[in-house]
Order: sequence, then C-alpha cells, then structure tokens
Amino acid sequence: MNYSFDYDNTLIRYKYVRDAKGNIIDAVYDGPHRQNIDLLKRLASGGHNIYIVTARTKGIHLDVSIDKSPKPEEFIKVLDLPVKEVVYTRGNCKLPFLLERNIREHWDDCPVQCAVIAKDGRVRPWQVPAPKNINAFLNNKIKKAILEQT
Repeated sequence: MNYSFDYDNTLIRYKYVRDAKGNIIDAVYDGPHRQNIDLLKRLASGGHNIYIVTARTKGIHLDVSIDKSPKPEEFIKVLDLPVKEVVYTRGNCKLPFLLERNIREHWDDCPVQCAVIAKDGRVRPWQVPAPKNINAFLNNKIKKAILEQT
C-alpha cells in the first residue's frame, strides 16, 4: 500500500517564539517529529511505499536566518528515511496528488487539507496536532521573506 506524510509540522516541528509579554513574534524549526518518523519507518518496514506530500514549492531557498529547517530531500538523507518520492504541491490541494499515487492514508497537520480529503472519502486522513494557526503564521513569514529577496 501507499502512505503519505505532510512535511511541515508533521515530519518536522515548528514552535512559536514569544516576547516577554507572551505575544508571538516568530515561529522557528524545532526538530524532527519523532512519533511520525517512527510511524513512517514502521510502515516502510512492512513493505509499504512512503511519500512526502508537501505544500512547499520546490526550489525556494531561504536564508537560514529566516528558516533553519532542512529541505525534505536533506531531511530524508540525514535520517535515512525510506521515502519513494517528495511531491511539492505549491500550496495547492493535496487530494489530486494523493489520488494520482494511490495513497491509502495521509498524515497532515492542516485541518483544511484533512477535511477535503475526508469529504472525498477515497483516502483516510490523520490530523496531526500542531500549534494553533502556525501554518498561516509560517506562510506569511515565508511570503514576506520572498518579497524582501526580490
């Protein structure tokens, strides 16, 4: 069978940085999500194909002062993960990409993606807990950084 995992806040974690008053001032890479890495490895050891399906855009390079997270391919290499393919959706709905690869189950922290997948009914979504609204915060941070680079 084929299984897939989102990347940000599913295979890797981010955390909020807060100022002295508790206001969110940044979100930063916080390392691998060990529980989901272990699950990925167990599924692969059972003979299943594993995919990473990420909303990231391939080829975007950010200065490490903006984001210290490894690119998916680097992450796979460092942890020697048995991943068949990294699929970049460029922020688009993941469902068509999952269906093209005959994915049976998909792990993702985005409630919107999970709802779309669940409504369709052909792939079972598993929602991964993540800090509230962190994806929107990260998306805005990345967009701002890209605009500043151009």
